[in-house]
Amino acid sequence: MGYQKYLLIVLLCGLPLCLRAQNKPFAAADSTTDSLMTAANWKAVVAKGNYYIANGADYTGLRLKIGYAQFMLGDFSEAIKDYTVVLKNNPNNQTARYYLYLCYKYLDNEALAGAQLAKLDSNSVKLLHAGRNGLVSIGLESSFKIADDPYRGNASYTQFDISNRLFSKLQVFEAVSYFGQYIYDFHDRKWRQNIDRQSDYFLKLSYPLFDKVTLIGGWHYLYTDYETDKYHSNLFTGGLNYATPYFNLQGDVDAGHLISDKVTQYSGRIFFNPLGNLNLYFISGVSYRRENTSGNFIFPETIGFKVLNGLWLESSATFGNLDDYIEADGLYIYNTFDATKLKLAETGYIELNEHLMLHLSYTYEKKQDDVQKINYNQDSITAGILWRF
Repeated sequence: MGYQKYLLIVLLCGLPLCLRAQNKPFAAADSTTDSLMTAANWKAVVAKGNYYIANGADYTGLRLKIGYAQFMLGDFSEAIKDYTVVLKNNPNNQTARYYLYLCYKYLDNEALAGAQLAKLDSNSVKLLHAGRNGLVSIGLESSFKIADDPYRGNASYTQFDISNRLFSKLQVFEAVSYFGQYIYDFHDRKWRQNIDRQSDYFLKLSYPLFDKVTLIGGWHYLYTDYETDKYHSNLFTGGLNYATPYFNLQGDVDAGHLISDKVTQYSGRIFFNPLGNLNLYFISGVSYRRENTSGNFIFPETIGFKVLNGLWLESSATFGNLDDYIEADGLYIYNTFDATKLKLAETGYIELNEHLMLHLSYTYEKKQDDVQKINYNQDSITAGILWRF
């Protein structure tokens, strides 16, 4: 047993040396990335940090530095990846949750931002100037439409909306709107002002079930006043949204009655932001709309990109028969007097400061006169303002 005793002494004496050797990569990673952080060399922080992680030095402090560097570079999707790793090891890490909130906020995902807000301590919430309850945004938009059909006059659309956060997680969006159009009355052979009128109320609820999954529910009430007839319509929306750092997938169903027609619409959509932010994004979707006994597919496509600081342009096209088409999670319903066969739009977003955003858009619609059965064009100009709290 004598030699075993001396061997044990040698092993114990050598243990600190082994531990020090094992910690050398961590120490090197710390000192190197600390220097780069001080110099605000964010690209080098990411490159060096990932190099050390690939060579076995993966720990919370390093992930937090890389995540912050990605955040400063504007790559919010990559930052989400690193902060998510931190939270897997320590769900109570307030720094990771703080910046995850900001990342989702800058990616315009209020629901998942709220999921992080719910798990932040009160001091962090104060730093963000974000209440667990209260206003998120208010908006107003108005549209003027000109048709080149001799039997159709000008139309107008106005919408006011408000978004609230309740209990950190629950997002409540409400909107009221009004539509009116001049239409030529063949019976009386004269123009009638706003013969086709509609007032709407829309409610949408978004609640994050998990870190990546958001439950969506909505109700759209429509009051339609056409000549002497009055109609009450109700449509309901339900769906799930699954968010990854670069992709956002959604499936939803809209169902209810529009005037006397039974309408059901199944929709799928993918949102892709390849640069990890909103400097470039693509939205591609498909909907199958069934009305009474007939149905058809509709394909909405959108591309948006940042032109310069504070200015984005967005181009969109919607193909298919849009008669009673339901868009934007149930917010917009195309149940006008004449069906739309094609819709093209160009929109500019101008961010004046962190709170105020303006938008201006031009929309071209190819429509079909419901009485004369002739195709005509309609041009629309829409202006809007959004204040974010």
